[in-house]
Amino acid sequence: MKRAFGGACLVSLLAAGALSGAQANAAYQNLAAARLAREVRQQRKAQRITAVKLFTNDDVRARAAASGAAVGPGVSEGIEGPYFSDRDRIGRSIIAAIHHTRNSLDIAMFSFTDRRIEAAIVAAARRGVRVRVVADRSQAYDRHSEIPYLRSAGIEMRLSGGYRGQRSIMHDKFAVFDGQLVETGSFNWTISAEDYNYENALFLSDPQTVARYENEFDRIWSRAQ
Repeated sequence: MKRAFGGACLVSLLAAGALSGAQANAAYQNLAAARLAREVRQQRKAQRITAVKLFTNDDVRARAAASGAAVGPGVSEGIEGPYFSDRDRIGRSIIAAIHHTRNSLDIAMFSFTDRRIEAAIVAAARRGVRVRVVADRSQAYDRHSEIPYLRSAGIEMRLSGGYRGQRSIMHDKFAVFDGQLVETGSFNWTISAEDYNYENALFLSDPQTVARYENEFDRIWSRAQ
């Protein structure tokens, strides 16, 4: 019967010369595999941390210097930003957040026409992220909208108006990533917002604030169709 040894025990046996040549080789392989597993876990942990804090202050300064833009406040007290569409390429930050998402992505978006963000969402769903989208009913079937394509790709989708009468609209613009990070602001996920309009966005990681956005999404989702 083979006997299993823990990492510390293997090190002790190797140090004492108590293992035969074949046993020693197997022990070294086991230790290497355990080390590799630890490194993978550490990398995954680092990725989760990155999802909450997408950019450090140094990253913000470097990007601003490269673009010639003024340096913003960066990351502080659970707030990253503000970012502005004419200098900060908000869409790229949103796509980065989607790429780092591992479990859930909830999106409430008035207008959605940006194919680059749509492609990132579909890729997230294909790697196992649960994606839910609430879109405004009046905008969902605009000829430039990506909502029909997302629905055809199997993304969970509901449409909503506002909360008072047929003329009211679902005008929210926010997303919750893994229940840990929120993106919100004036920025619709559209080509116009990214390439033409003056828009703004914030990334928020304060747990209480994120929880309120998650609860609000669930409330709208439960009423949408």
